[in-house]
Amino acid sequence: MGALHEILGPRVPPQELAQHRERYLWPTALLGLAALALLVSIFTPYWKLTLHAPQYPRGLRVYAYLDRLEGDVREVDGLNHYIGMRPLEQAAQLERSLSIMMILVLSLLVAAAIFIHNWWAALLALPALLFPLGFLVDLYYWLHTFGHSLDPKAPLSAAIKPFTPPVLGVGRVGQFRTVATPHAGLILALAASALILAGLYCHRRAYKPLVDAIRGRPKRSMPRTTSRPPGSAGLLALALAAPFGAPARANDLQAMIAAAAPGSTLELAPVVYDGPVVVDRPLAIVGQPGTVVDGHGQGDVIRVLAPDVTLRGLTIRGSGESLDREHAGITVLAPRARLVGNRLEDVLFGIYVREGPGSVLQGNTISGKPLDLGRRGDGIRLWQADGTRIVGNEVRGGRDCVIWFSRHVEIRDNRIQDGRYGLHFMYSDTSTVENNRVENNSVGAFLMYSRDLALRRNLFAYNRGPSGYGVGLKDMDGVVANENRFVGNRVAVFLDNSPREVDVRNRFERNVFAYNDIAVAFLPAVQRNDFADNAFLENLEQVAVLGAGVVVGNGFEGNFWSDYAGIDLDRDGFGDLPYRAESLFENLMDREPKLRWFLFSPAQQSVELAARAFPIVRPEPKLTDTRPRMEPLPVSAPDLATPSPRPLAGIAAALLAFVGLVLRGARAEPKAAATAIPATPRPQSPVLASLHALRKRYGSTRALDGVDLTIVQGEALALWGDNGAGKTTLLQCLLGLVTFEGEVRVAGLDAAREGRRVRALAGYVPQELAMYPHWRVREFLGFLARLRELPATRVEQALREVGLEEQADRRVGALSGGMKQRLALAAALLPDPPLLVLDEITANLDTSARGHLLEALRAQRRRGKTIVFTSHRLDEVEALADRVAVLSQGKLSWLCAPAELAAQLGLDVILHLRVRHETAAPALACLREAGFDAAMNGKAVLVRVAATRKAQALAALAREGLEVVDFDLEPSDGRPAGAPQPARGNP
Repeated sequence: MGALHEILGPRVPPQELAQHRERYLWPTALLGLAALALLVSIFTPYWKLTLHAPQYPRGLRVYAYLDRLEGDVREVDGLNHYIGMRPLEQAAQLERSLSIMMILVLSLLVAAAIFIHNWWAALLALPALLFPLGFLVDLYYWLHTFGHSLDPKAPLSAAIKPFTPPVLGVGRVGQFRTVATPHAGLILALAASALILAGLYCHRRAYKPLVDAIRGRPKRSMPRTTSRPPGSAGLLALALAAPFGAPARANDLQAMIAAAAPGSTLELAPVVYDGPVVVDRPLAIVGQPGTVVDGHGQGDVIRVLAPDVTLRGLTIRGSGESLDREHAGITVLAPRARLVGNRLEDVLFGIYVREGPGSVLQGNTISGKPLDLGRRGDGIRLWQADGTRIVGNEVRGGRDCVIWFSRHVEIRDNRIQDGRYGLHFMYSDTSTVENNRVENNSVGAFLMYSRDLALRRNLFAYNRGPSGYGVGLKDMDGVVANENRFVGNRVAVFLDNSPREVDVRNRFERNVFAYNDIAVAFLPAVQRNDFADNAFLENLEQVAVLGAGVVVGNGFEGNFWSDYAGIDLDRDGFGDLPYRAESLFENLMDREPKLRWFLFSPAQQSVELAARAFPIVRPEPKLTDTRPRMEPLPVSAPDLATPSPRPLAGIAAALLAFVGLVLRGARAEPKAAATAIPATPRPQSPVLASLHALRKRYGSTRALDGVDLTIVQGEALALWGDNGAGKTTLLQCLLGLVTFEGEVRVAGLDAAREGRRVRALAGYVPQELAMYPHWRVREFLGFLARLRELPATRVEQALREVGLEEQADRRVGALSGGMKQRLALAAALLPDPPLLVLDEITANLDTSARGHLLEALRAQRRRGKTIVFTSHRLDEVEALADRVAVLSQGKLSWLCAPAELAAQLGLDVILHLRVRHETAAPALACLREAGFDAAMNGKAVLVRVAATRKAQALAALAREGLEVVDFDLEPSDGRPAGAPQPARGNP
């Protein structure tokens, strides 16, 4: 029975089948249709041959069924007799006698694959999948045999040379013309093959998780407690759980909890358990990949009533939908719960800790139900849960994350996005919010009625709901906000009666406010807020007063203001004149927000001109910074490198920054941008090349559509995008190789009019470089050097720079692909240009050749060369680039740091970990136990991971003392680690 079970694979739990019936219906339907198509093909011809001869003007037709020939067979045989060909009926006699039985067997095998739930299904369906190809190969064999075994005594044999009639298509023999075409039977067989491929794909998607779950579970594939065996109810559940991966109803988690001793650990198998579940005693409930607790839409999925409960590694789904009853994935009603590494999906509320002090919420992933924002529940909610730690969680698609009446709460390293209030504080004193990313919510954080809050190194970005606050403070006392980044919000910080106590001050230090509509907004009468050493960068309005009145009693000193127009004669780093925010139009706009429609319009300029011309109408300054900085201070937030904006937001931010520069007219280089947003700077280094409003058309196709880009001297800039995104066209425009619209300047030269001078400054390596294969390497470079009138010493120096000294006397045609690319790079380096332009230079190279070439490029980068290159490989971009420009349909979508590219695009990589032979099996087991998708490939262990988790796989092996001899990586196309990787372009 064990062997039979191994072949049949796991059975689908009834409730899993009920919930995902369509998932399991597709492979059944597709494979069933394939079997039916094969059966029907028996009754139709597979192949048709039409013979046109002078004596038969309408032609003769032969229809080949699987088991017989029909049509004008006798007439065709009569004509073939003249050239010595044997009668058609003598061909494939064995095949025709067995064909019907063979098709019946193939159909049965395909139908049987429906009931096999592992890789044996593919093995059963393989013969039917290959049958059309086998038919054509067999047909070709007999046509070739008949055409090459002509009877030499035939009347026309001397005039006919041996030949092979075409299997498909048109052929000629003397005055005869044949047309061979597939008929309905072959078309049905091909359709069956396509259906089998589709069916196997759906089959794998449906059943592989069940197979992986069974293979990944412990040898005792049943839940157990570490302190004592379960009781009779637990034993009954375990006995039912054993066969074929266990039907869901056979795993009675509630009974297991009832049978477990307090303080024990309950380890669950990777199957589906029924909820709702109540944990009424101290337990550690530990799951593994594939362990699911499903509430089936009824109440709380797991309800914790006992203290000191641990839930780890579970997938929890399917809570109820009642907002009044606050149905949640996990509800905690007791102290010191530990919720670690769980995945909550399709839940109304995510984790609700009510009167559960000292709890820990760590490493959980929470996604809400697909409801309207107002009908969703909170991703995380604390109520009277003092001392709770919320660390490293990801909350997406909920309503709010609520912290109410809970003191000494630590919120660190979380990512909260796509909700209403990312964080909502009330009456939660002495708490810490640190290193979080709060993005794309209506409001990033709204903090109310609390004291002594530490707000450090967080990112609040693109929170643009109706109010759109990055952080809103209402009646907040003793707030210390340090080194946070506020990017792209409607209002970065909103202050309402904060602080409320007269003897308390709030302090904002070393924060970055960049590309917001308003950086800081005060309600009138707000006082005792100090802003020091912050950077205010290209905000539409730096400070706003919302309503009638004047804000006094707040301190601004030592901040950087991107619209400050003063000078620093004594070079102490501070402007000699104070910075004053005294725009009349801004004052009017604060009182009447609809006037924002006239920003950057002639109306605004007229109002400001009137204010300067007639001081009587000039408003009182909203603030005065007596020591404005000329340069921003660096902000140390290593885990929060500035996010790449959404494409439209990034373009809008760049446009606003450009307009701001035009209006000020005096600041050619906004000096703060390199510090505030490293991925999209206007840096301090000299600009080598700039592209403005670059457009290029090929007929009606827009290859480039309004690209604005600055390339800094000494940087390596990667161009990333799908095939056809415009990367190669951009390089050609940069070098003046094609005509274009807009402006491209390289080292002050106009690329459109001075293309030759621009190309003299650049070394260009296209995707394919024409070389003379019979020349030797040194001869080839010497020829190019003479053409450019360069000294012969440059040839030897270029060879050394790319590591080709030992190949100098080899013929170019004898070089490997990697060496040819290094030779192309050497040719580009001959004139020692300041700029290298490389178009897919590592395409089609193996790992070793790619590594040598990248090392040569890194050496050039260390020498200070500017490098602009295109690539489809994430590892190359990370190894070489300082910035990445992402192109899409001819537009610049965004600029980002290389480390952010994978996160923005959701990319995975395949790690090739080479280990010692004796440790290969333990390494594979270790990685799978740690939750990685891993497989063996010879001596290497292949691991598919998110690009941001590469180091975690190595760390998992290091913890177990397993040595990694070497490793390499390549982009993944979403296949499992062990699957062959096809040739690929961009993800």
